[in-house]
Amino acid sequence: MNKIKSGIEGILLIVSGLIMIGAIKIWSPVCQSMLELYRKNGDVKFMNMKCAHTSKLLIYLSILLIILGLISVIKGVKFGVLPVVIGIMMMVSMSSDYGIGMCRTGVGMACEKTRLWIYISGSIAILSGVIAMIRGRKKSV
Repeated sequence: MNKIKSGIEGILLIVSGLIMIGAIKIWSPVCQSMLELYRKNGDVKFMNMKCAHTSKLLIYLSILLIILGLISVIKGVKFGVLPVVIGIMMMVSMSSDYGIGMCRTGVGMACEKTRLWIYISGSIAILSGVIAMIRGRKKSV
């Protein structure tokens, strides 16, 4: 019973990472649209929208959360501040002011549904870090 309690932070980190990857890749993918950029000479260049770049960042952060969770469960290391920072980074990445940005709300784009999952996953990561800090383990990073 004690091992399950000591690994709850790690399990939450793994769940957070899996939720984010599942949301982006399976049940709530971001926009697949491309931006058309016209140059002065008449050439047209196609680029991914901001939400595609944000989703790549979120995948990398989710992989990091899963790795931290596995280390926490296997080695017993408790990460306190790091999951909180990653969770905040996940949420801030949607902001055009401080992060990469996403499509505006209310325009009917697919990434509007992804926002909810980003908030859920980021909140779980923050919760895991707060639990680790409150529990005050000796092995904290």
